[in-house]
Amino acid sequence: MCKRLFFRVVGLPIVALAVVSVAGSVLGAEPGSGAARMIRYSHPDGADYFALMLTPSAEQTAGPKDVVVVFDTSASQTGEFRNQAMAALHSALANLRPEDRVKLLAADLRAVAMTDGFVAANGPEMEEGLAKLLRRAPMGSSDLPAALSAAVEAFGAGQKARSLVYIG
Repeated sequence: MCKRLFFRVVGLPIVALAVVSVAGSVLGAEPGSGAARMIRYSHPDGADYFALMLTPSAEQTAGPKDVVVVFDTSASQTGEFRNQAMAALHSALANLRPEDRVKLLAADLRAVAMTDGFVAANGPEMEEGLAKLLRRAPMGSSDLPAALSAAVEAFGAGQKARSLVYIG
C-alpha cells in the first residue's frame, strides 16, 4: 500500500514528465520555440491538472528515431476518451518522418504488441497494428509501471534516438 501511494504521489508526476518530455519531438514540436511550456487547469471541484512540454534541441531530433507508442486500453478508455486518443495516435503517426520506425503497444493490465517490431508509421504493418488496436476491447485497469517497463524492453539494443509516447 505504501509503495502504491508513493508511486501515485511521487512516481506518476515524474513518469508523466518523462513521457511528455519525449512526446514533443514525436508530435512535431518546433525546436527553438521555447525550452519549456506548462499549461495548468484548475477544475471547479478543486483538482489541478497540468501539461508540460519540453522542446528538444535540433541535435536531439536529427536522424532516424525508434518510437514506442503505449496506447491505454483500460476500461476507463471508452467513448469520447477512446476517440480522442485514437485521433492523437493518428496525428502522432502522421507527424513522423519516413525514416522513423514505430512499435505500437496496447496497455491495460499488461502491455501487448500490436505491431511485430518497429515498422513504418504509414505502412501496411502499422495499418494492421491499428486494426488490431481497434478490435481490442477496453478492459481492466492500467498498470503504468508494467507498460513503461514493456516499452523500455521493446527498444532493445540499438543506436537510433529513442522516444516513448503514452496515449491514454
